[in-house]
Amino acid sequence: MRIVLNIETLGELATLLATSGEMLDSTLTRVGSLSRVLTITDLDRPRKPPRVVHSPQGSLRTLQTRLLRNVLLPRFDRSADSYGGVPGRNHVGCAEQHLRQKFVYSGDIRNFYPSIHFERVRRLFRELGCSEEVADAITRLTTQGHRLAQGFITSPIIADRMFRPADLRIAALCEKEGLIYTRFVDDLIISGPFDLKKSGIPRTIAEILVRTGFPKQKDKDRFGSITGQGVILGLRLNKGRADVCPSYHAETVRRLKDAARLGSGGHFDGPYFTREELYGRLRFVCWVNPNRMAELTRLWRGSNWARIHSEAEARNIVARSRRSVTARSRTLAPHP
Repeated sequence: MRIVLNIETLGELATLLATSGEMLDSTLTRVGSLSRVLTITDLDRPRKPPRVVHSPQGSLRTLQTRLLRNVLLPRFDRSADSYGGVPGRNHVGCAEQHLRQKFVYSGDIRNFYPSIHFERVRRLFRELGCSEEVADAITRLTTQGHRLAQGFITSPIIADRMFRPADLRIAALCEKEGLIYTRFVDDLIISGPFDLKKSGIPRTIAEILVRTGFPKQKDKDRFGSITGQGVILGLRLNKGRADVCPSYHAETVRRLKDAARLGSGGHFDGPYFTREELYGRLRFVCWVNPNRMAELTRLWRGSNWARIHSEAEARNIVARSRRSVTARSRTLAPHP
């Protein structure tokens, strides 16, 4: 089905965004100042370079939210193979699509959002029937630094639409070869009955990405057996269902025991994690695999969190202020 927006004037756009022309114009001239830049450091992967994320503020956040809710979500269908940032889907469901296969291959798209130049975004909205001025306005609302911005509310659905040609070609290739294809934002996962490392599939996919304007991350190809060491989106497939990797589970147990020792005045290995951070990690593990709930809940309930925090303060190991934001685990899904 062909999608058409047909927004001709800035007045029509302002009406769709439930705002005035003056507010729309004021926001468009202040996009840079209405975007807070955050540096995200993943303490679980200290060698990974920090990510720069743009957080929309004030009227920019309001108009992006309304653009998503009133214009994009009602008219943009999502790629059938996409599981990231799609309502009702998550990375556990993405991994479980590959349960019945034997071998898995995964690769990354380099700088997924920033690789989409604002001219490509503007061209997209022109092709969808927006006038030049409307396409320009929407592009200014949804990009930063001439790129689709990591962290903007509208980036996932726009990027999904921009990646559609690549999705269709990769899906057609996989269907022809008897393979399963899924994508979680910038992670491509393909599985099948034969060892994909020895096939030409990764090379063909790299060629598709180049032709559709998406650079592939070099040296990030991963191959494995579904029943062996194959890992999909940080998860493994264990006894027919998704599970966290053994190292992730072991580290969760270690952190909980480490915190309990700290609260008892004993030896502390660190680093220090807040009660909320540890609880979030525990919830994530139990959400992926409820069979781990009993062990982790016992460790959680055996800790005195008030004493842990006071002991951390007494030893001066609590970070009282931070210049950057730290991310220690994947985005949490609701606990069932």
